[in-house]
Amino acid sequence: MNEFVRLAQLRAQLGDAPADAVDAALRQMQRQGGAVLYPIDDPQRIRPEDDAAALQVSGERRDLFCITR
Repeated sequence: MNEFVRLAQLRAQLGDAPADAVDAALRQMQRQGGAVLYPIDDPQRIRPEDDAAALQVSGERRDLFCITR
């Protein structure tokens, strides 16, 4: 069963890891099919920390991360 993790939680766990490096790794994992990045569809569920942690992929906001394999 796939579990979704908020990017805000992931970034908090990674501590001082540079955001650019994390973003690049997440994009690469998605391109290679190892992960999927999703938006939070319900705007009422978006927290301030989600706004700060969101990643733009092809001009679209992504807030959730799921490892697929």
